[in-house]
Amino acid sequence: MPNTLPKPAGALHGLKARLRSTFSAFSRDARGTVVVLYAMALVPVVGLTGAAIDYTRATDAQVNFQAAADAAVLAATTASLPTLQAREDLARQVFGAHAPDPGHTLENLSLSETENGYQLSVTGSVDSTLLEVMHIDTVRFGVESSAVAAGEPLEVAFVIDATNSMLRGSRWQTAYDSLDAMLDTLNRSTRGPGDLIVTVVPMGDTVNIGSHRQDWVWGLEGQDEGTWPAQADPLDADDWDGCVFAREEPTAENPYHLSDAPHDDFLFEVMDQDERNHAYEGRGSRQFKCPHEVIGPMEDVNEVMRQVDRIRAAGTGRFDQGMAWGWRAVSSRWQDAWEIEDHPNPEVQRRKVVVFISDGKSTMEEWRFDGVQEWGYNNAGTEMLGNLVDVCDQAKEDGVTVFTLFVEGNRHARSYMEDCASSATHFYDVTRNEDMADAFQTMGVELSNARLVR
Repeated sequence: MPNTLPKPAGALHGLKARLRSTFSAFSRDARGTVVVLYAMALVPVVGLTGAAIDYTRATDAQVNFQAAADAAVLAATTASLPTLQAREDLARQVFGAHAPDPGHTLENLSLSETENGYQLSVTGSVDSTLLEVMHIDTVRFGVESSAVAAGEPLEVAFVIDATNSMLRGSRWQTAYDSLDAMLDTLNRSTRGPGDLIVTVVPMGDTVNIGSHRQDWVWGLEGQDEGTWPAQADPLDADDWDGCVFAREEPTAENPYHLSDAPHDDFLFEVMDQDERNHAYEGRGSRQFKCPHEVIGPMEDVNEVMRQVDRIRAAGTGRFDQGMAWGWRAVSSRWQDAWEIEDHPNPEVQRRKVVVFISDGKSTMEEWRFDGVQEWGYNNAGTEMLGNLVDVCDQAKEDGVTVFTLFVEGNRHARSYMEDCASSATHFYDVTRNEDMADAFQTMGVELSNARLVR
């Protein structure tokens, strides 16, 4: 709320001048004790009147400061910013926007960390008016406001397009910093161990589930080959990097259907990093690249970010497969499969969220789908993007909240990613680095559920 305190009016200045003149006159007047007594009596009267006026002004300013401090500490608590100083700078900016009137002075503003949030301390003053007669030039006051991020237990998977077009330049650094700050906010919002479990799925030509998960796959030497296709050529386990094919489950309506069926229901086929055009003959050859393995699920957000920092670009994007693994990271059908006890939990115990981030650029349509890139090279196609929406729809029906960040790139992918999101407010159109930071901050606000505790 803007401060509406006025500066002292001209009449008030005139009153002060007349009072000074009166005191001066009293000092020169020698007409008797009545004048002296009158002057002596006038001093406390003026003092009391001045105190009432000036302290009323200070109280009004203090109320204004408190409202501004409340807005500022909420902004600082929910912001996706990497340092305490950056949060304090934001708090100062928000405070100034809510208390801009020059009728008071901001003397000090400082932000400090608390167990689950932040505390803002502000001191200020107003210039005195009548109290100046008593040599009191200013009236000082202070306010404090604290906020916590009291979020509900949360399982969140970030599906990140880890391809050349996404990981270049400042956009990746902005995404990294914004993710780091958002995870810090969410971590502060949780009430205890197990209340925040994070997974990051780097998405390239395929998804890397980790070479230690050999019981999730088929196609390695030494495994039971009884159910393998006749033409299968076993791969030495030491040569497997952890990447798998998408595990399509064709239906009458969708030949590329992907589900959240757990690995013990339906194994995944291993992918050799040197594998050439495995699924579709006659389209030339291409060496598929294996991205960084899935990070998590884990509770240690600092370790998550250490591993995210090691992600490197790996080929083009298979969007539907990346989204499917984000869903599997929070699907209750995968309970205990991820080596974390009771994870994923039923929806009633933890909120489930998938955040999908991509620029929509890909050549995968040429190699894995119908071979048609309707919008030209590296602009994906309707088959894969349509399948992405299908996976999103299944996840949403399963109770998962889906956020999508469309980073400026393939404009034809925008509408598909908008359809993928849980609602229009869960979709973010990112054209500048500032948009990326704002998107992560807005998501952090919703998921952390920040509130005042002063």
